[in-house]
Amino acid sequence: STQFKNSLHSLMTTLGQANPYFVRCIKPNGEKVADKFIPQTVLNQLKYSGMMETVRIRRLGYPVRRTFDDFLFRYNVLGRNLHLEGKEVPQSCAAIMQKHDSSRKDWQTGKTKMFYRESLERLLERERDNALRDVCRIIYYFILTVVTRMRFLKTKLLIIQAQKYCKGFIYRRRYLKYRTAAIIIQKYERARQARKLYAVLLEQKRIEEERRREEERRREEERKRELERLEREMKEREAEEMRRRLEEEERRKKQEEEARKKLEEEERQAAVARALELQHQEEER
Repeated sequence: STQFKNSLHSLMTTLGQANPYFVRCIKPNGEKVADKFIPQTVLNQLKYSGMMETVRIRRLGYPVRRTFDDFLFRYNVLGRNLHLEGKEVPQSCAAIMQKHDSSRKDWQTGKTKMFYRESLERLLERERDNALRDVCRIIYYFILTVVTRMRFLKTKLLIIQAQKYCKGFIYRRRYLKYRTAAIIIQKYERARQARKLYAVLLEQKRIEEERRREEERRREEERKRELERLEREMKEREAEEMRRRLEEEERRKKQEEEARKKLEEEERQAAVARALELQHQEEER
């Protein structure tokens, strides 16, 4: 007897902590044959087992019962536009119910729970599914936007890098072309200046040579006049000495002429070497 009481007490404690569901087996036919359904037999079983009465009682009452916290946690998504911030939990639950059934016909508020009928629960579940679907769609659109924008930014960065390399290649090729053109222009300009300088040097050399010839001519004329004077003064006495002087003078003149020609040749070669060196330096630049 004591053991039976303890077992019964343990069973009742377990049932009180759980939400038991009772399953009733309905026979579709009296012969227990598969794929054979007799409506009258099934209906009689439902009537005799009290299922019809149970269904009627559940429809008249509020079979669905949830605590305020559980109700608000599950259907909070339905109160997005109800401004539930700052309200108490029961008031928030009542506001959600008032939105879907303003007549309060299918729901009531208890001390710790919300009581409502199955029809209203189906409505709430359908609205909750739709709201969650809308939220999921918004999240999906946001994620898709972020992914698409990241892909766009990556593609944009790749395009900018490709443009950078292409522009760098084009500008470098253009720079090298302009640089080559500038070097060619500098080369021809410096060559022109070198030729001009060479012409000036040649002209200066020609003027110097003419001046030297003129001086030699005057010197020669003076020498001839001196010789004539000396010849007139010295006559025969100095004829032999005069001839010796003339020979020495002629020899000296030849040496000077050779020295002058050698000097002119060296100056000409030096001028040509300077001009070639200038032109070579301009080409190297």
